[in-house]
Amino acid sequence: MEKLSNYLTKKAIILITAIILAPGLHSQDLHHYMLPTSDTINHASVTEHFRSLSSSVYKPIKQERSFKQFITDKIFHENLFVIHKDNYYFTIDPIFGQHLGREFVSGEKLWENTRAFNIQGTLILRPKIQDTRYKIQDTRYKIQDTRYKIQEQPTLSFSTSYFESQYAHAPYLDSIVRFLRATPGQLRPNDASYAEGWIRYEPNRIFSFEAGHGKNFIGNGYRSLLLSDGATPYPYFRIDTKIWRVHYVNLWAELQDINFRNSNTDGYQKKYTALHYLSFAITNRFEAGLFEVVNWQGRDSTHHRGFDINYLNPVIVYRAVEWTMGSPDNVLMGANLNYRFGKATYVYGQFIMDEFSLSEVKSWSDGWWANKMGWQIGAKTWIPLQPATRNRYIFLQTEFNAVRPYTYSHWTSKQNYGHYNQPLAHPLGANFMEWVNFIRLRWDRVIVEGRYSWAQFGSDFNGSNYGHNIFLSTMDRVSNYDVFISDGLLNTLTYKTLTTSYLVNSASNFNIFLKLTDRHQVTELKDKHDLMFQFGVRSSIRNIYYDF
Repeated sequence: MEKLSNYLTKKAIILITAIILAPGLHSQDLHHYMLPTSDTINHASVTEHFRSLSSSVYKPIKQERSFKQFITDKIFHENLFVIHKDNYYFTIDPIFGQHLGREFVSGEKLWENTRAFNIQGTLILRPKIQDTRYKIQDTRYKIQDTRYKIQEQPTLSFSTSYFESQYAHAPYLDSIVRFLRATPGQLRPNDASYAEGWIRYEPNRIFSFEAGHGKNFIGNGYRSLLLSDGATPYPYFRIDTKIWRVHYVNLWAELQDINFRNSNTDGYQKKYTALHYLSFAITNRFEAGLFEVVNWQGRDSTHHRGFDINYLNPVIVYRAVEWTMGSPDNVLMGANLNYRFGKATYVYGQFIMDEFSLSEVKSWSDGWWANKMGWQIGAKTWIPLQPATRNRYIFLQTEFNAVRPYTYSHWTSKQNYGHYNQPLAHPLGANFMEWVNFIRLRWDRVIVEGRYSWAQFGSDFNGSNYGHNIFLSTMDRVSNYDVFISDGLLNTLTYKTLTTSYLVNSASNFNIFLKLTDRHQVTELKDKHDLMFQFGVRSSIRNIYYDF
């Protein structure tokens, strides 16, 4: 298995090298303003991995136009309803997701009916910009320089969405829903209704304060081993601080463990997480980030703990605080790296460490169970098509992920790195390696995307915990040593898609699509093959992952 892992790593490095050597952009850097595409039309690997501190909902509206031009703009370019004044801007859009299809192996019909809405806006709290000229005189060199001091504009922004869906999914997805007892990225089985929203106050260019009920993502790849947006939405409070080349994020969130009930309220057991992420742009091309998160249960067998104020300090080291409290909680640490070649080629990587012993790491071949860690390496590039515009390009991405058994787990699921029976990082949990590849072609409004991924993981069976399901207790592990990736029931999963879509409205990401999906999962016990065709319309403003 280790030989196979080394082989796949070498293959991934070869592909990454090929992408790095691909032609870079010779016009503007498309990375920062390019519309995401098709299947991953709203994904963080195509957009910036942090939301911009500046308000992004503003889109200029033509004041004078004919009725025909008004209708054309509403269909193809603008939000459905817009209120635009000097100091505020609001938009309202209906959200649609209707498709029909068939799974050819079982012959089952597939369909989905999603109805939703999205409202967002920005209020400028100080509408006028004061432009004050002042002079700086350097007496040493007798140079006089005129500069401009612009008063910053505090803003209050918000976004709210509500989704209601009914569906008939493919057999493999139904089995995942039954196993999780939840719809991936949403709520209970057969109840995909949920709401997301946030409100953000930006007093200046340095600070941003955001309270919401939704998801967050840290990383530059398609997957994230630190914090992904694949789980069910959760309430959170977030502070972004941006000074010079430093971007510092504090995030506090309330999660749920649906494996335990709260006897007082008959609701699910609450658990909490506090997160730090410090990103530093070492050069204009190289960015490095450090990650730290602590998880704790809201109630144990003796008392109701609730939210621990010890973790409110936005600049403290969580590991040190946890030690002072007798080490009752679960702390993970990690790193995120990103390097840019040319104008639009990026190599990125992540490392996550849940627990380890230096002496055991030195004896890596012994396979100590508590060397709980994972790593990611990937590359992506944009290649413009002539004539070069931001809407004509080829996008390439390749990524390799691997996570050792029992990573993200704990002795109780009340303190693991998960929410609503879903991992907060990679959807496969732990004890896996995965290789995922994308190629996207966009020509104006036509988008074609091909995707191929391969994964191998060891699932738990016969009542034994081999470290794949992060919600099982590590106290029930099968062994202390000789623990390696793919231990357990060996699963080999290939996932291939070809999607063609036409982007009707660029403001709401409303598109018409055709999609062919081939999913094949093989174990020693069974061979599961799903071949699906889907056709429909959708407004792509969210990320829902069914590709695992």
